[in-house]
Amino acid sequence: MRPVFALTVLLACAAVSGSVATPIMVPAGGNLQEALNRARPGETILLERGATYPGNFVLPVHDEGDRVITLRTAGDAGFPGEGDRITPESSSALAKLQSPNGSPALATAPGARGWHIALLEFLGNRDGMGDIIALGDGSSEQNTLATVPSGLTLDRLYIHGHDDRGQKRGIALNSSQTTITGCHISDIKAIGQDSQAIGGWNGPGGYLIENNYLEAAGENIMFGGGDPSIADLTPTKIIVRGNFLSKPLSWRETSAPKWQVKNLFELKNARGVVVERNVMERSWQQAQSGYAVLFTVRNQDGGCTWCQVEDVQFRGNVVRDVAAGMQILGTDNVHPSRQTNRIVVRDNIFDGIDRRPGAGTAISCC
Repeated sequence: MRPVFALTVLLACAAVSGSVATPIMVPAGGNLQEALNRARPGETILLERGATYPGNFVLPVHDEGDRVITLRTAGDAGFPGEGDRITPESSSALAKLQSPNGSPALATAPGARGWHIALLEFLGNRDGMGDIIALGDGSSEQNTLATVPSGLTLDRLYIHGHDDRGQKRGIALNSSQTTITGCHISDIKAIGQDSQAIGGWNGPGGYLIENNYLEAAGENIMFGGGDPSIADLTPTKIIVRGNFLSKPLSWRETSAPKWQVKNLFELKNARGVVVERNVMERSWQQAQSGYAVLFTVRNQDGGCTWCQVEDVQFRGNVVRDVAAGMQILGTDNVHPSRQTNRIVVRDNIFDGIDRRPGAGTAISCC
């Protein structure tokens, strides 16, 4: 009888330890920030399907173990499963967050960690200003590694700017140990300034950007472009895999172009980057000469003499329908920088390089 008794006790313990916390429900008009503040690791916050939550919400610090807090739309019906990519067709069922001003709809407190944000729609900020989502802080307020948020996942989010006013940036990526997967980011476009679907310059890295649709006029993905406030920081350990980067042909106006169009993928300060199995399409001569991919080290504002691009693997990608393919720069020709090192480009397809005058370069180096 003893073995049977021991087995019975073991099963009972497993049942208790496997119990699931009751979700925190936030109905339309409810206090989402209060729910974010009181949620504990292992809990889930559910938002009402189709409801809009206006505000500037902040993911706070919770120091209670390694489990994550999940924020998502209630229910699974009509949504893609884990590992798949969201599309705009899910919009009617998704709960929506929207900033009423130029500050992010969702940001992180200094040192926040352990958040999983899934199956939500983020609408454009008022007049398309600022960042829709800010992970970490790109300003001088984040000047030590201890304050950098970490352990964050953005999963199957539909993030978009206004059709007529655009949006400066979809995601400002200045955190660490962050995954962006299965998202659809579109209508990120601006007049007279660069815009990015994903842009980072003041986070240490540990990034996985995988299986997303990314649409932006300036640069669809860029690391660098602003001097980091953390001394000697170079974003490191970055994987960009299986994404679709594109610019709609409707943005290619033949006279008086509205949106500032530049490139598809750009590294100005990055190390240990793997870019593989992506499709990158449509970059034309407008605000710049139309290179699709740039590995161009830049000490952007003169305060980052350590800025560097090195240890980059660009492999198995399709780059198509662009004015020019790739540009590589050894050192910054404007401000002092470190030298670009160890760039490997192999097993890619470059197709549809525009051969009209002023364009048509496959690769330009140094």
